[in-house]
Amino acid sequence: MQIELTQFDILRLHGDMDVKISIRDNKLVIVAENGLGKTTIVNIIYYTLSRQWYKLTEYQFEKIRFTLNGNMYEIIREELNDFIKLRNLKKRNIRRGVNPRITSISEYILEKYNVKALLENTLELDKLA
Repeated sequence: MQIELTQFDILRLHGDMDVKISIRDNKLVIVAENGLGKTTIVNIIYYTLSRQWYKLTEYQFEKIRFTLNGNMYEIIREELNDFIKLRNLKKRNIRRGVNPRITSISEYILEKYNVKALLENTLELDKLA
């Protein structure tokens, strides 16, 4: 399956900078002076597309928006942090041999996320796996 990334925006990078990138033919060329954040931007794009959520949390941003195969996706930093906490809690319970409290996790998901949007968006569904 061909993946087409056409837009990638990082809002409030480092708390004060908005980066808006239009991408044509799946090609991206970034030219800037040293120290302006080219590597940071490329890393954020890579970690987002490869769903490396833990690595993505190493960067300060408010929101990431991108258009992939004609669909717009959004990652909100606060929700990403909540997801990481939930995933860590789930792993800790499994390691201890404790049955995860499915009802509490389900309640948490219903409270924090738009379930209909999650069901329609496979990238969002993968976050919960």
